[in-house]
Amino acid sequence: MLQKILGCVVIVMCAAKIGFDEAARFTRRVREIREFQTALVALKGEIGFCKTPLPQALAKVGQNLKTSIRHIFIKAGGAMKEGGRYADEVWETTVSTVKKDLSLKSEEIYILNTFGKLLGTSDVVGQIENIELTSSKLDICERQALDDEIKFARLYRSLGVIGGIFTAILFL
Repeated sequence: MLQKILGCVVIVMCAAKIGFDEAARFTRRVREIREFQTALVALKGEIGFCKTPLPQALAKVGQNLKTSIRHIFIKAGGAMKEGGRYADEVWETTVSTVKKDLSLKSEEIYILNTFGKLLGTSDVVGQIENIELTSSKLDICERQALDDEIKFARLYRSLGVIGGIFTAILFL
């Protein structure tokens, strides 16, 4: 009997862990969108006020970030320093390699790729306009991500625990 109870406890704990992990994806998504917006503000400052060249600006901005978004900026800046490829190619390649580590939805990845297509193709004023446009699009995505977090994070946590309890009862 003790083995059955112990097994049920393990089942409930594992199912609850799955639910909490799924709920954490929604929180990470909001954090990553906010982090990218912060990076855009820093990039705007580096390009607009400090007049830092794009590769160095990307790498410098990436050093100050905490989430997986930092890898996009650091890798893109490093690849642009090496030269030989256009900025939009480097950005797109970097985003495609890093996106598996991100919790962003396809629409946010599309915004990141759209931002990259215009990266390095115009003067400072054009770059700042591109940053501001991307930032305004991400504001909308952030609101949607917050709504999703409020709706679904609690749901997934509850489903994990309840599903574990239900499964444990079935095995008894």
